[in-house]
Amino acid sequence: REKYGLPPFDVSEKNVHILPPDLFKRAFNDSPALANHDPYQQIITANSEKLRYQDNRLSVASSLFHELEHLQGFVSLDARQKDDKIKRSTRRIGLAISESYAKSDEDEWYESFKGLNEAVVSELEQRYAEEVASASSDQTTQEELKWLNSEEALSLKKKAVENGNFSEDEILWISRDGKRWLSKPYRQHRRVLKYIVEQVSEDFSETIEEIYDRFFKSHFTGNILEIGKLIERTFGPGQFRVLGMMSANY
Repeated sequence: REKYGLPPFDVSEKNVHILPPDLFKRAFNDSPALANHDPYQQIITANSEKLRYQDNRLSVASSLFHELEHLQGFVSLDARQKDDKIKRSTRRIGLAISESYAKSDEDEWYESFKGLNEAVVSELEQRYAEEVASASSDQTTQEELKWLNSEEALSLKKKAVENGNFSEDEILWISRDGKRWLSKPYRQHRRVLKYIVEQVSEDFSETIEEIYDRFFKSHFTGNILEIGKLIERTFGPGQFRVLGMMSANY
């Protein structure tokens, strides 16, 4: 946030709530996720059952860091008064757009860029989650990170993806016997983002990292027009709107 000229703020551990699985599912419409965030209350909630199942520290840290990035991103709310009560709805979360109450009244409500939003947040997650986990003073966490970066773990990762369609770099965690492993989230979304970044980079003669940085900046500042112009110039008029159709479940 400081890098992009925004005031930094901390999200306290008091804003992270571990819920029983039934309550978590009711709160988030049977979401299969390990954790979710609430932009209204600025909290992160996690499914206690999935936390217990994930018997590794890196995937838990990575998931919570992902939701933290959502909370640290741009947020805009829409509000209206009805029957002496104030109703509220999200208009923007990061790059994701939801239409206003006025448009909803006109039967023109829609959501856009949810998939792109997850791609950008997930890319940030992949870059910094291990750094976040490595800052822990917990000995078990440090031993796990040492194992995951060992030659033995790398060999097991390569073996795990022999018959797959992605590389060992997409494995977040693997057990010491190589029988269980977890892949990094939103792989397809990040592949789309990577392709876009590479094409825009070539067209604008900027480095790939500079183009990625433009997307990260938009997530935090809310200025989505900048990347929209880049995409329209590279891929043609109307293609930014097409990108907005990529859902978070793609």
